[in-house]
Amino acid sequence: MSDTDPSQAEPDRNDFVRLFSRNAKSLYGYIASLVLNVADTDEIFQETSCILWSKFSSYDSSRDFLPWARGIAYFEVCAYRRKTKRNLLLTNEVVEAIAGDTHPSAAEANERELALSHCLEKLTEKDSNLIQLRYYEQLSTKEISRKLGSSIYSVYRALTRVHNSLLCCMERQLSAFR
Repeated sequence: MSDTDPSQAEPDRNDFVRLFSRNAKSLYGYIASLVLNVADTDEIFQETSCILWSKFSSYDSSRDFLPWARGIAYFEVCAYRRKTKRNLLLTNEVVEAIAGDTHPSAAEANERELALSHCLEKLTEKDSNLIQLRYYEQLSTKEISRKLGSSIYSVYRALTRVHNSLLCCMERQLSAFR
């Protein structure tokens, strides 16, 4: 029999696997929204996953897992941006604005997903195709430019325009929820 208080016991690693697998897709999406580059997202997600595993003993199981994981992911995105010192498509200010509150409730996260779905449905066929190529088919901007017969610059410009359009639409949708 152990003398330690059960509420102070180290979290079970099975709990980590359960919580991580339940939230991995959302966490990956969160990182992708801050980075917008599949290769960078994959690398940051991998590093974040390792850190979450190593720091799981400090996780407070009375709180939601995803906000805790997103907080760690946000700092990993910032560290990666400093380390690579290359243009990752978004400025630090935009990353901070997108990251906003790294601890949204489940209801807020659901509202954001609904708003994004609504806004994606409102895109023109051309813009929807661009999003499809970039995020669902995970093509690089170089690959998209080749496929569409456009310059890389015009693809970047179009993606920036679509991102801004989606952001404005989502802000309008979210304000309607409140």
